[in-house]
Amino acid sequence: MESPVAPSVRHGQPWSSRRATSGERRQFGKPLAEFQALQFKLADMLTQLTASRQMVLLAADRLDRGHPQASLYCAMAKRFATDQCFETCNEALQLHGGYGYLNDYPLER
Repeated sequence: MESPVAPSVRHGQPWSSRRATSGERRQFGKPLAEFQALQFKLADMLTQLTASRQMVLLAADRLDRGHPQASLYCAMAKRFATDQCFETCNEALQLHGGYGYLNDYPLER
């Protein structure tokens, strides 16, 4: 069965792209990747994505096993994953600045 997560996300491409972009862009004479606040933000984004995946996997497992509260777990996973992934995409767009709106960059697509 195909994973519900987009192939580019599943294989870590957005994180690789982000690291490359933050290495190119500079502020105050150093690459953006060297700023600790940016590193924390990326860690938070990855944490949100991982937690969302785990919630979806837990809900799918409960559903497969016929758990009596499977629909509750599915609803929780849907709400949590939707909210967290929207927030993560928005943060990624903000981190890319104007590049996030250009067709030349994967984030816009």
